[in-house]
Amino acid sequence: MSLVYFIFSQKQSFLHQVYGGAVRFAPLGLLNMFNSGCAIDSITGKVDSSASTVQIKCRGPGRLGAYSSARPALCRVDAHEVEFSHSDDGLLAFDLSDGSSHSSLWNIEILYTAS
Repeated sequence: MSLVYFIFSQKQSFLHQVYGGAVRFAPLGLLNMFNSGCAIDSITGKVDSSASTVQIKCRGPGRLGAYSSARPALCRVDAHEVEFSHSDDGLLAFDLSDGSSHSSLWNIEILYTAS
């Protein structure tokens, strides 16, 4: 059993179907935090004819992780595109900076496009 599967199975209530079930997505939270899921404030999604976007509000600095059954086209944090990794077992991860001036929630967008 992989770590991603174990954490994912504990977070099934956050499971989102993207593109009518073609992509499965579940946020895990901050990977370096003991109670990682508490960093997630909200998650929503929107779909149009060309793309599907998962929107997350998250607090804290650290490495955000999520289960994603497909590689997204891009990830944005506060409207800035960020580098991300996506492993074969579905772990999507990217860093949230620890800028001390950031006192509110991060606005995160994960974009999937039709391939």
